[in-house]
Formats: sequence, C-alpha cells, structure tokens
Amino acid sequence: TALTAAQVGNATAGTYYAYYYDSIAGCYSLASDPVVVTSLCAADDEFNVSSGVTGGNAGNVLTNDRLNRVQPTASNVSLIVVTPAAPINGSTNLPSIDGNGNVNVPANTPGGTYNITYRICVTPAGTPCDDAIVKVIVPFSVQTTPDVVTTPAGVARAHMLAFKYSI
Repeated sequence: TALTAAQVGNATAGTYYAYYYDSIAGCYSLASDPVVVTSLCAADDEFNVSSGVTGGNAGNVLTNDRLNRVQPTASNVSLIVVTPAAPINGSTNLPSIDGNGNVNVPANTPGGTYNITYRICVTPAGTPCDDAIVKVIVPFSVQTTPDVVTTPAGVARAHMLAFKYSI
C-alpha cells in the first residue's frame, strides 16, 4: 500500500519497505533499504510527596512514557536530566531522577514545587529522543519545638507555652 508523506510522518512503529512499479517489466522492485519507524513519547508527570522531612521515592517517570506504544524500561531507553531541580532557600537537598526513572526526594527537602526536565532516547541507536517535565510537589512541614520557660523561685508562673516554628 502506498503511503503519502503525511501518512509516513504519522506511521505507527514498524518496518516499512519502499517499492516502485516497473511498467515495462510489469513487476514491483525494492526501491530502498527498509525504513524502521520508532514511536517514542515522553509524557509530563506530577508527583506529590507525602513528606519532605522523611523523603523517599515519589514515583517513576517512565510509567506514562511510551516506546512503540508500551512502557519503556532502562534497558531500551537512556534517560538523562536536561534541567535539574532548582534549589529552594539555598538547600542542596533536591529531588532527582535516577537512570531507571525513579524520582528520589532526599530527607529534609524544603517544601515547594520542583521541576525537572528529562530526556529519553531509544537505545542503542540514540534516536529518536523526547523531553518531558516532572513536577515534584513537596509539602511545607511545620516542626514545633517547645521552649522551656523557667522562673525564679517564688515567682508565679504564667500559663504559657512558647513554640518555635520552622518552615
């Protein structure tokens, strides 16, 4: 079946052959080497972390990505970080993505929204590639520490409890 240029651009993954018809000989001949079409799509993600204090694994960016209509793995795509998460309040505790696509949030990561741009490429060819952004939302944590209030002997104590808040 002949494909138009638009159909080739939107072709599903697979191997295609180009033939031409020789009207004198009355037969079809192979016009080129096979053309392999690979479909790759990196989709944006959003993960909410339950606690920036304890950190942990937020999820995997490859879960909703597609290579020839199925979820890719670290064995058939390479993953690189194009733009890492930007620090908040100067902290070096930042979410990151490992080579398997896991989004890791270290303990004591400041609350806020972090964006990481990553790229996946088909291996071993290195192409095609596609970029996506993962948004990691870390909740603000309020840690309270009661102050110890002491009074000199014989002085009445007020009924007061003071807290220090760290956000």
